[in-house]
Amino acid sequence: METDQELLGTRLRRLRDLHGESAEDLSRVLGCSRATIYHYEKGRVLPSFFDLEKIADHYGVSITYFLGRETEEDRKIAQYKRLRSELERLRQAVVELGPDYMRHMIAVPLIGTVPGGYPDFRDQEEAEEFYPIRRAAIHPEGAYCLQVTGNSMIGQGIFDGDVVFVDKTLKPDDGDVVIARKGDEAVIRIHRQDENGPYLEAANKGYKKLRLKEAEIIGVVVESRREHRR
Repeated sequence: METDQELLGTRLRRLRDLHGESAEDLSRVLGCSRATIYHYEKGRVLPSFFDLEKIADHYGVSITYFLGRETEEDRKIAQYKRLRSELERLRQAVVELGPDYMRHMIAVPLIGTVPGGYPDFRDQEEAEEFYPIRRAAIHPEGAYCLQVTGNSMIGQGIFDGDVVFVDKTLKPDDGDVVIARKGDEAVIRIHRQDENGPYLEAANKGYKKLRLKEAEIIGVVVESRREHRR
């Protein structure tokens, strides 16, 4: 009867053969020698957790697969990670094959509405809609989009249904349009300063000022966009 270490090696070799990869191919993924891969597959050496995780991600399986203890939930999670990785690869391939100007663009996820519920930044990779923007206009690691609802910013030329591009890495200057968290909701306002300190105001006289002690800024709007025909 195979030990857990031998079972892991057998399953690793089976996966490698199934994907048509050589030991050298896999060694490049892990950054190790070809001999190390053979030691893993013969059950002589147990991979570190870090290496095992990289192997599992590379082949789109769960870590528990290697021990013959994979559950249906494990399988679904591994499949989801594999599909997400493939989606990102295809998205990048489209950009590289497109016109030159597309190479200077990034896709920003739409993750909610404003005013509305507080954006859940954990869902950015699961967003169903993405909007392109010039890479130079926003920090990719801090970028997200929200769709505006209501009329609080009409004086600023931002209307119901517009999409705003937000950079959460920027510090606001006086006059910047910002997204702020007030309780469990997000609001869109203009950042202002007076003798009493910074505050937020709407671009509509029907809304009250907000002092920053009442709200927390979670991003600066760098661009807004409107579709004239939906």
